[in-house]
Amino acid sequence: MNRAALKKMKEEYGPSVLFASAIALVLASVLWYASTTTDKKEFIPARNVFLPATTTTQIKIATTTPETEMAGDIIFTEDGFDPAVTRVKPGGSVTFINHSNKTLELISDTLDAMSIPKGKERSVTLNEIGTLSVSDIKHPEMIGIILVQ
Repeated sequence: MNRAALKKMKEEYGPSVLFASAIALVLASVLWYASTTTDKKEFIPARNVFLPATTTTQIKIATTTPETEMAGDIIFTEDGFDPAVTRVKPGGSVTFINHSNKTLELISDTLDAMSIPKGKERSVTLNEIGTLSVSDIKHPEMIGIILVQ
């Protein structure tokens, strides 16, 4: 549309129709853009934002040694916890050894948080039957599992 056509439209129909036409044009443009990108993104009109069509979280678990049979050491490196799954009897202990180049800030759903400097180790005794997950607070995607059986 040129200026003369817009001016004529404003005189004939008033400013509200002109505004409604502009809104319809913007909405049509947004919907066209959304329809051309649906294979990569999901359009949420209520919020006018584009989000990834799927959301995934990668969990990094070291798999050098998949499981151990009894109590033992859990080594933390830049790749995560090794072994990824450790089995221990009730009353047994697990020693966390930090072989990474940074301080391990260990958190768990049942254990007290602990800080283990690089090259150091710390042991805990596990008395209750159950499953514990441990991770580094700075890298929550690195998870170790302890089965107390």
